Amino acid sequence: MEYFKTNEKQEVKDYPYGYLRTSAFFSLEFRAGKGFRKIFQTIDPKTGKLNNPKKGTYSLLMLMGKDDHGHITYAYGHFNCAEAINRDCKIVFENFNLFTPEQIKHFYSCVLMMLKVEARALVSYCGADLAKVASVLNPVMSIAVEGIKTGSNLFDKVVIDIEKLDACKVPDFQPFRAVRYEDVTENKFNNPVVTKISDHDKRDGETLETVQAEENVKVLVKNTLGYYEVEK
Repeated sequence: MEYFKTNEKQEVKDYPYGYLRTSAFFSLEFRAGKGFRKIFQTIDPKTGKLNNPKKGTYSLLMLMGKDDHGHITYAYGHFNCAEAINRDCKIVFENFNLFTPEQIKHFYSCVLMMLKVEARALVSYCGADLAKVASVLNPVMSIAVEGIKTGSNLFDKVVIDIEKLDACKVPDFQPFRAVRYEDVTENKFNNPVVTKISDHDKRDGETLETVQAEENVKVLVKNTLGYYEVEK
């Protein structure tokens, strides 16, 4: 796979255009905070003028390349979890010279943003202790901060220890409160009926009655029977 610089436009000649042939242009558009999207544009062979460009959706990381058959192809990254951060930073490290300084800063910022999201998710949904999570993620965040300041290629050092991160999780942690919904005809206030509070969920001084009162003002129930899970 051959990748191109992200600010270069690629022309493909003799491109199909109905029963005619024309030139097609492929490029990437970048916006800080949003990422990359692909741009495709053709020349109308009947008029010789450029058609309006067709634009794709944004991805935090994108590379455009050409496969062994000469076809334009793309690689994507989203930095949306620890494993993805490791994988996407490896891609950036190996293709560092294809990106602009602004794009490099964007990648480091994505790492910082997603690490914060990862930390919050581990605490909220996996019962992890914030201090333990921080001990694993802080060194990686420091590297990202240094990368933003210097613009240098430190992406090979942006590696999260997945095993240590998983060890921060509380086994069988249940972040959701079990709530049963009565039929609307039997419950004119449309409020859920709390049947239990898990040990992980229970807060100091909390009872079924106080939880029920909280749920009464939080949830508007649709006219249905069934069992659902309602996030705290």
